[in-house]
Amino acid sequence: SGETRSMSLPEFFQEDGVTRNVLEPGELVTHLTLPEDAPDWVGDYQKLRQREAWDFPEAGVVVAWKKGKGAPSDLRVATTGLGSVPSLHQDEASSALANWEGEVSIEALAESIRKAVNPVLNTWFPPSYRRKMVKVLTKRASRGLLVR
Repeated sequence: SGETRSMSLPEFFQEDGVTRNVLEPGELVTHLTLPEDAPDWVGDYQKLRQREAWDFPEAGVVVAWKKGKGAPSDLRVATTGLGSVPSLHQDEASSALANWEGEVSIEALAESIRKAVNPVLNTWFPPSYRRKMVKVLTKRASRGLLVR
């Protein structure tokens, strides 16, 4: 019908057990718009995969931050490959940012993300292993937070 609509990425994904996103029949995504402050963000993505190839992730963690004086001024964490849609972990990121203590905060963040995920049995590695690896991946993706 030629109509357009826009939404934030978290609004696009839906985990209702039937569909993975809010696309209606006949709709398709034509473009993504990055926020104006996109150049201010730094980040890292870590992926667990069965082999060194172009495999889909068994688990994936992205950590993105805005640099501040002595601590990040904003922090976001998302996971993928663990369920039917990616997950944004706002509460865990906010908690880590609230009382930033460098490595101690990264360790606490990694543990909180591990606790927050609930991998499903849909890939090569068992859910328990993938959940443990989320902690490792979160710490690896957070290394840049310690660089001044």
